[in-house]
Amino acid sequence: MTKIVVANFTTLIDAEEAISTATMLQIEQIRHEALFVVTTSKSYQEVLNYNTSFPFIDYIISLNGAYLYNVNQNKCLYQKKIATKTLNNLKKLFPEEEITYFTDDLNNVLQIALVNNPHNVQKLETANLDINIYEINKQLFLTSSLTSKSKCLSKITSKKSPLDIYIIANDSSDISLLTKTTNIFYTPNMTKSLSKKLALKKKTPKSIDLILQTITKLMNSSK
Repeated sequence: MTKIVVANFTTLIDAEEAISTATMLQIEQIRHEALFVVTTSKSYQEVLNYNTSFPFIDYIISLNGAYLYNVNQNKCLYQKKIATKTLNNLKKLFPEEEITYFTDDLNNVLQIALVNNPHNVQKLETANLDINIYEINKQLFLTSSLTSKSKCLSKITSKKSPLDIYIIANDSSDISLLTKTTNIFYTPNMTKSLSKKLALKKKTPKSIDLILQTITKLMNSSK
């Protein structure tokens, strides 16, 4: 059985944007049994900076599902750009907005970031564009509607069976992953956009370390 732990990168870092030694040790223990996948709205390069002195990541699902990177093989497995027509419509929709573009080596736009405010959200929701809209704290992240974190995970697991998957979610971009398993965990600092969309029926451990300990116990019990 292939065991996979998928964690939103935000759940792993503390207020100083560092990963604690305790968390690292928990992840190291998990990786004796499972692949460890990190998801993020950031570029994969930013996350790799945390993987140098203490390697702990097998795959990075970056840009909210627009880019999949195999850390061990040092290569991109999948990417999805935003269509040119959609980009042009977005530029017309936000002529005065400061837009941040996330691109690949060929300058294809894979993700866009805007300021998260009610006015921008309303404009996007009524524009009927082929995009995913993720409200993550103070930013809106936009990706092609043809991709998601779930699609990236499917590419990781396509040749692996049977599967035992554990998800540590944090924001609305993680919702597509929740159909993959019933082993789902939420951190206390999850975004308001996620908590609004989900009716949480069970209590969550109070720290990432407790969540990782729980996952380790569940994996051991399924041997």
